Amino acid sequence: PEALAEMIADPKLTIIVADVAGALTGCVLVAEKPGPKGYLGLLTVSPRLQSAGLGRALIDEAERHAREVIGASAMEMTVIKSRTELIAWYIRRGYADTGREEPFPLDDVRFGLPKTRELVFVVLGKGL
Repeated sequence: PEALAEMIADPKLTIIVADVAGALTGCVLVAEKPGPKGYLGLLTVSPRLQSAGLGRALIDEAERHAREVIGASAMEMTVIKSRTELIAWYIRRGYADTGREEPFPLDDVRFGLPKTRELVFVVLGKGL
């Protein structure tokens, strides 16, 4: 709850939520980064709606927000390198591997306790 409260209070972060029939069914975070760039994170969709296009709609709205509100010309995200199917899904949405990697916060309990120390993020990007 504290981490979420910090995000909500940060003016450089926006959390977009999806509501279907009065139920919270998904969300995505858009962060303002220098460049100007947007950062897409926390994309979450209810499992029962994962094949209904809600993830695509949330990404579209996140990109629109980054373009029109932040003035971003590009969007980036990080994905755990071993999640090849998820990376492929983002590539089908127009993202590309930037060739950059970032360390996974292995000892930050906010990200869970990993079962392996071999985790790393790949950075994906897309022009807006």
